[in-house]
Amino acid sequence: MKHFLLFALGSFISATLIAQITVTQTDYGQAGDSIIVGYDDLPPTGLSVGGTGSQTWDFTSLSLSNINSLNFVDPVNTNSGSEFPNSDLAIERQNDTLFFQSTSAAFVVDGFAGSGFGFPINIVADFNPNSTQIEFPSTLNATFMDTAVFDTTVSCAEFGFGSTCDSARLKRVLVGTSSVDAHGDVSTPGGTFTTIRQYFKEDNRDTVWIKVPFFGWQQFLDSASTEHNYRWIANGEKWPVLSARADAPGGDIVTAEYVVGAQVLGYADSENNPSCFGGCNGSASVAAVGGIPPYTYAWPGGQTTSAVNNLCAGTYIVTISDNDTGSYEVTVELMEPAPISIVGAVQGVNVGADGAIDITVSGGSNPYSYAWTGPDGFTATTQDIGTLEAGDYSVVVTDNNNCDTTASFAVELTGISGPVEGGFKAFPNPANDHIQLISSNHIQGYRVADLLGNVIMTGTVIGNAATLSTIDLAAGIYMIEVETVMGRYLRKITVRH
Repeated sequence: MKHFLLFALGSFISATLIAQITVTQTDYGQAGDSIIVGYDDLPPTGLSVGGTGSQTWDFTSLSLSNINSLNFVDPVNTNSGSEFPNSDLAIERQNDTLFFQSTSAAFVVDGFAGSGFGFPINIVADFNPNSTQIEFPSTLNATFMDTAVFDTTVSCAEFGFGSTCDSARLKRVLVGTSSVDAHGDVSTPGGTFTTIRQYFKEDNRDTVWIKVPFFGWQQFLDSASTEHNYRWIANGEKWPVLSARADAPGGDIVTAEYVVGAQVLGYADSENNPSCFGGCNGSASVAAVGGIPPYTYAWPGGQTTSAVNNLCAGTYIVTISDNDTGSYEVTVELMEPAPISIVGAVQGVNVGADGAIDITVSGGSNPYSYAWTGPDGFTATTQDIGTLEAGDYSVVVTDNNNCDTTASFAVELTGISGPVEGGFKAFPNPANDHIQLISSNHIQGYRVADLLGNVIMTGTVIGNAATLSTIDLAAGIYMIEVETVMGRYLRKITVRH
């Protein structure tokens, strides 16, 4: 008898563990209901939808990217309700309104208005035939299959092709194959629920025609796609507590939507990166949902507001607490641009003003602006500069975020061993206490004059080189004339002390 009671007790526990629910029309929302759902646009890698049959799922690692409110209303109270006279329920979301026929036999999409269903423009699409989302009652192993079609025409201007065509016709054929393939408890950031899981395979064929002047209707697009949708449905929750799109049957979750429950949750509402490398003018804000308001916020730097300014690049863990005992951590990541880097190639002065500097800039944010300075009041605003005298040059590079960095380059005399035939070189230029003259020909003499033509210094030379003292010359610009056996040559020199 004792063994029999133990066996019976074990059988009862086993039956309880594998017990499953039945979903009916009463488990979906009615006009007047409102719920908040959260989205995770980047679920953890490798987060699988799991197997079939009796299961326990843990999806608490899902995060919150953003939220949406689902407001269940009477279709007559919506802007596009007149387009769907057979609908008895509408769900208003942020970017669209879905229209349904909700009966004791099924929950059916009649159509939608707005930019939903993956279309980047606002359209009104009436399914004919309609798209069945779930049949009632539904329990493990329930299946169905149906085909839905919508066919609508919009202005080409909606697509930005107003100059190309007059109208565009959009047609979608949706073949839905549904099976309730698993049941059990599912845990999400919104709570833990006893559910059945529906696998809804959606095979879509989208065709677009455009009406081109003088040519009539032309096919513009014909594409096919398949989506693997999984929905966990619980009694009395008004909407699937978790809806996920997977990359394959039984595969990993690509995107997820879940009902926000009594637990406080939060997400990064805005993230503005610092504009410059090493800068701290970034900002961010977080938002809370669920739990019991009001909420409090704790940033790593001690700030207690939902929005914070003057942030450097880095990772910030923000703790959001509600007015009860709940808390939630939101990760805010701010990135900084790469530092502005300047790499230059310098061509020295060989004869006269023939030096050059070519620079390559990377990092920061394009486009860049340039501000050059150099000897004798030299300025330029181009990336590369040429026809340069010997001397030191600096450039300030400013990017599109008004971040800047500076680099300096020295343009030196080159080719001293072989000046141009009959010419001469004068270096260093600018000079401090002396200047060197050198020529490939015999130098006979020289004279130095100021810009008014007053001769300041003269001399004779024996050989191909000479050193002139400039200690007694006032700082300024002078002209030096050198006479060689090949003729007379003139150069400008600068004296600095």
